[in-house]
Amino acid sequence: MKYSKLYYERTKGLAPFAYTVVDEWLYFCDQCVPGLFRYHFEEKKTELVTVFNSKYVRQNFYKIVCFQDELWLLPFLDGRIISFNMATNNVCYHEVPSEIKEKVIPFTDMVFRGERAYLIPHGNNRFLIEMNLLTHEMKMLSLFESEKKTIFISGAVHISNQIFLVESVDNELILFDLDKKKKVRICAINAQLNNFLMRKLDDQIYFFPITINGCDKLLIYDINKNCLMEKKYPIESLFPGEVCITAVLKKSIWILANKQKKIYQINQMLEIESEIDILNFNDSFEEIYVSGIAFIDYLFWNGHRGTPLIQVKDDAIQILDTGKDKSIFETYLEIINNSSMDKEEMKKTNLGKSIYEAMILGK
Repeated sequence: MKYSKLYYERTKGLAPFAYTVVDEWLYFCDQCVPGLFRYHFEEKKTELVTVFNSKYVRQNFYKIVCFQDELWLLPFLDGRIISFNMATNNVCYHEVPSEIKEKVIPFTDMVFRGERAYLIPHGNNRFLIEMNLLTHEMKMLSLFESEKKTIFISGAVHISNQIFLVESVDNELILFDLDKKKKVRICAINAQLNNFLMRKLDDQIYFFPITINGCDKLLIYDINKNCLMEKKYPIESLFPGEVCITAVLKKSIWILANKQKKIYQINQMLEIESEIDILNFNDSFEEIYVSGIAFIDYLFWNGHRGTPLIQVKDDAIQILDTGKDKSIFETYLEIINNSSMDKEEMKKTNLGKSIYEAMILGK
C-alpha cells in the first residue's frame, strides 16, 4: 500500500460549490455569489463568465451539468433552473413547476437522451421532470401515488436508460425506465438504504455509508443479477461519527474521511491501495468536505464556502485553489461592474453580504 501526504490550506478567494469540467476549463459557482466563473487548468487562472440575475437565485446552485454547448445549473435553495449557452453567452431562467414542493435541493441531477432531458428528484419531490430541449416545455412524471403522503428521495444514479432512486421513508429502491416510462420497485429486504451515498461502478450500484458508526456494511446492487449483496466496509478503525465522502473514478473508489484527516484509494476487490494524510486540516473534527463528483479524467471533493477543491487526476492528488490568482477585492469588484443591480438592490442580496464579509470581516 502506498502512503503520501497532502497539505491543506483554506482559500482566500472563490471556492467552487457547484462545478463541471468542459475541455480544459472548470466551470463553477461559489456558494454565495450569483455568478458563473471558469478556471483554466493549465494557466491556473480564474475568469468571470457571467453574472446572474439575483432575483432568480437563492444560495446559488447545487449542481452544474454540461450537455453539448449548454450548462444547466440546478438550484440549491428555491431558485430557477438556469441554462447558459457557452457559445452565445445567452442565459435562460426556467421556473420550477409549482407541483415541486421541495425547496432545498429539489433536483440532484439532470440526464439527457436525444432531444429530452430528465431532472432527477430529491427530498419530498415526487416528480421526475421530462424537458423538451427544443421548446423547454416540462412534463411531470409522477413516481408515487398521490395517497402516499410522506416520501424522501435520498439518492439516485443513472445507468443507460434507467434511473435508480432510493426512497428512504419506506426503504425502497426504485427503478424508472426512461424508454418505457415505467417504474419498478426492487426488494430491499433486511437492508437499510438510508445514510448511503449511491455510486455506480460498471453494472453495479455501490451504497457507501456516509456516517460511520461501527460495524458498517457496504451494500452492492448487481443490476444484471437483480440482487443486493452485503460486504464488509473496507476501512477499519475510523472515528465514531466519521463522515466519509465517496466518489468513483474509473475503476478506483476514493473515500475522504473528514475526522480521520485521510483519503483512501480502494480497488474493486475492496482493498486499500493508497492512503493520503491531509496535513494542517480539520482540528475541530468537523464535516469539511460534503460532496464529491467524478468526471471522465477528474475527481473533486468540495465543501462549503472557503473550502478549496481537492482534485484527483491520474492517481495524483492536490489542493486546487481556483481563487489564488486574483484577490477577493478584485473578484467582487468585477462582479459589481458586471451586475445589473443598483446599490439598494445589492444591499438586499447575498452578493452585498458576501462582499462585506470578505472585505471587512476577512471571512
